[in-house]
Amino acid sequence: RQTVIFQNNDDRTDFLKYTILKREKTRIVRGSGVDKNKFPYTEINYGSKTIVLIGRMLWDKGVRCFVESAKLVKSKLPNAKFILVGPVDEGNPSSIPISMLENWNENNIVEWRGNVRDIASIYKDANIVVLPSHREGLPKTLIEAGLSGRPVITTDVPGCRDVVINGMNGFIIPKDDAGLLSEKIIYLLTNKDLQTKMGIDGRDYVLNNFTTDIIMEEMLNIIE
Repeated sequence: RQTVIFQNNDDRTDFLKYTILKREKTRIVRGSGVDKNKFPYTEINYGSKTIVLIGRMLWDKGVRCFVESAKLVKSKLPNAKFILVGPVDEGNPSSIPISMLENWNENNIVEWRGNVRDIASIYKDANIVVLPSHREGLPKTLIEAGLSGRPVITTDVPGCRDVVINGMNGFIIPKDDAGLLSEKIIYLLTNKDLQTKMGIDGRDYVLNNFTTDIIMEEMLNIIE
C-alpha cells in the first residue's frame, strides 16, 4: 500500500490539485521532530535586545525583510542587536552574496555569524527568533526556538504558520512586511512579561506536538 507523507497541509493540497494522487493515500506528519534534550529551556536575558534569524543565507528566507526591519527597530531602539546565523548556499539562485553580508556587518546593520555548531547557545542568547520566510516545509528553527523558550515571529506562509499560533507562542505576519515585523519586534522587546509567557507557552506547544518521540511514533504507526 502506497502512502505519501506531507509535512504541512498546503503542500498536500497543492499536490492533490495537480496529480492523480488520492487523498486517502496521504498523511500529514508535521516535520521530522526535534530532540527536546538538545534545546533546554533557559530564562530570557532582558538586559539584552537580541533578535535572531537562523537559516541558509537565501533571499527566500526573508533576509531582506529582516535587514529592513533591523534598520527600523534600531532607529527607535539603538541597542537592539540583529544576528544572522547560517551558511551561504553557493550555487543557489536565491543565495545572498558574501560581499553583501560582510557589508551589513561593517555598517552595523546586522551581524552575520555564518555557520555555528553550538546552535543551542544562539537561542539562549536570543530574546526573539524571527523567520520571515517565503515558504517552508516545517521549519525546525521555530521548533527549536520554542523548546528553548523563545517567542517567535514568522510569516503567514505554508510551513511557518503550522508551527505558530498567532498571539500564543509568537506572531504571524504577512510576507515581506518589514514595517509590521519591526512593530512586533519592538512590542515584544518592550514587554518582558509577554516574552516570558510566549516562550513558556511555545515550549509547551512544541513538547506536545513536535518532539522526535511524537513524530517517530506517528511515522511508525503509518509504516505498521
